[in-house]
Amino acid sequence: MLKILITGSTGFLGSKLTKYLLSQKKYQLFLVSRDWSEPNFSSDLKNCRLVTFDKQKGISSDFKVDIVIHLASSKENTNEVLYTNLKVTEQIMNWVILNNVKKVVYLSSVSIYSDYGYLDKINEKSKTYPNSYYGTSKLLSQQYIIEKCKDNNINYVILSPSNIISTDNTPPYFLLNFIKSIAHNRFIFFGNKDYWLNYISIENVIKGVVFFIKKNKNNKEFILNTPILLKEAVNIISDELDIKRPKINFPFCIGNFIFTSADIFSNLFHVESKFLKKSKFKEITNPTNIDGSSITQYSGFKYSKSIKDSLKQLVINYKKLKLV
Repeated sequence: MLKILITGSTGFLGSKLTKYLLSQKKYQLFLVSRDWSEPNFSSDLKNCRLVTFDKQKGISSDFKVDIVIHLASSKENTNEVLYTNLKVTEQIMNWVILNNVKKVVYLSSVSIYSDYGYLDKINEKSKTYPNSYYGTSKLLSQQYIIEKCKDNNINYVILSPSNIISTDNTPPYFLLNFIKSIAHNRFIFFGNKDYWLNYISIENVIKGVVFFIKKNKNNKEFILNTPILLKEAVNIISDELDIKRPKINFPFCIGNFIFTSADIFSNLFHVESKFLKKSKFKEITNPTNIDGSSITQYSGFKYSKSIKDSLKQLVINYKKLKLV
């Protein structure tokens, strides 16, 4: 039975990956968390060991594993980001080397790439120059893992997903405000370029991780993404809602002025708007297609769930929940 240690096992992705691996009944899992007082999954823990991560000591060394899946990550604040994404990674890799682990699977992020929102396309060969603490910490962690794996002859794979979404009927409700704006005839296009939404279903991310658990030789970095044109996404949602497709289009400069002004107003008066956020404007005027096709071309991995199906399922869920 393959022995796998998973960091971040109580998180959004980690808990769902854990449930899936347990359901296969082929793996012995060592689940790492800083706090096991309230594990957020309920499964048969017969083939599980709950491992507490100590801030000073890291992980105990009284057991051995074949593979480490490093999912632990944080976006909360600068200190937490630097600690979780850098210090914890260093401690995990020290443990990996000490215990002769054969393979490391690391979940990075597309935020490591520069010029997101400016270039027409980004792939694994694009320049890495992140513009956030989170992106910088993920890039430094990724580089550190690759260096240590190469120095110690450890097999590795780096997976960089885009925005991960789930179609469960439970919070958080992904893309809800976007879908609401279409449902309530508030959605407006800005400019005439081809804009992209970069999202991937959690099922595809889990499938990617499991794929490389089984694959022997890796030592590569892959983007995970299923991009869709904004206009196509809006049409799919409109059709599923059984309403007319939005056609209102304002010049980009007007939208930029409105959303920038709203951001300035919010900062000055500490009043937050749900809809007039510059970050939301950037998302619906994003010209960058993050190319997730390399993983298929190189390894034969196939995405199991299209973003079209995910969007349709989200609309169906939100209609049932009377959220739209």
